[in-house]
Amino acid sequence: MVDVRWGREPLVPAYGAVSCFTAAQLGAVVGGGPFVPVTWPANTIPWPGDPSALAFDAAGNMWVADLHGTVVEFSSSQSCATSPSPVVTISLGNYGGIYGYVIVRGMAFDASGNLWVVHSFGSGIPGEVVEYSKTQLATSGSPVPQVVLTMPTQTTHPMDIAFDRKGDMWVSVEYGLYEFTPAQLASSGSPSPAVVIGLAAGTPVQMVFRPTS
Repeated sequence: MVDVRWGREPLVPAYGAVSCFTAAQLGAVVGGGPFVPVTWPANTIPWPGDPSALAFDAAGNMWVADLHGTVVEFSSSQSCATSPSPVVTISLGNYGGIYGYVIVRGMAFDASGNLWVVHSFGSGIPGEVVEYSKTQLATSGSPVPQVVLTMPTQTTHPMDIAFDRKGDMWVSVEYGLYEFTPAQLASSGSPSPAVVIGLAAGTPVQMVFRPTS
C-alpha cells in the first residue's frame, strides 16, 4: 500500500478517508523501543464511500475504489493535495457481477496499463476478478469489463491481486493464493489456477511483490 517510487508521498486507505503520509514521516525513527507516537497524516481526503482499495498506474496517478462499486482517479500532482478533484470516475454499478452487485476488495494494474478489480461476495460464494482496459479508463462512465474471471467454485473471499515480473496474476483467497498465467487472463471464463498455495489459516488482505534489481 506504500508507493515510494520517485519519492512520491505514500497513501493508505482509512475508514471514510484516504490519508497521505510523506516520505519524511514514514522514514522517521522515534525512540528506541517498539512503541512510536501517533503520526497524523499530512493530508486526508474525506471519502463518503468507504475506500477499500488503492492503486497507482504507471504515470503515478492514484486510483481509489470503495465498497459501493466506484473507482476514482486522481492525477499524480493531486495525490497529496488538500482538495483534489477527480479526473475520472468509473461506476461499476451497471455491471452487477454474477450476483447482481459489486464489492471492490482489491485492484492492480498490469504491465499494459489495464486495471484488474477483485469482486468479493461473502462467505461460501465464489468471487471474480474483472479487467478494464486502459482505453475504458480514459473517460468517466460505466464500462462493461472486457474480461471476467470467475474464481473456482470452492473459492470464497478473494481479497487482493498482484502481478509478478512474468505478468502472472496472483489472487489472495480464503486459506490460499492462486496464480493465473497471462494466457488464462486473455479471455473470460473460469480457469483453474496454474499454481495453488495453501495457507494454514486466514485470508491475506493485501499482497505485494518486493522489487528486485
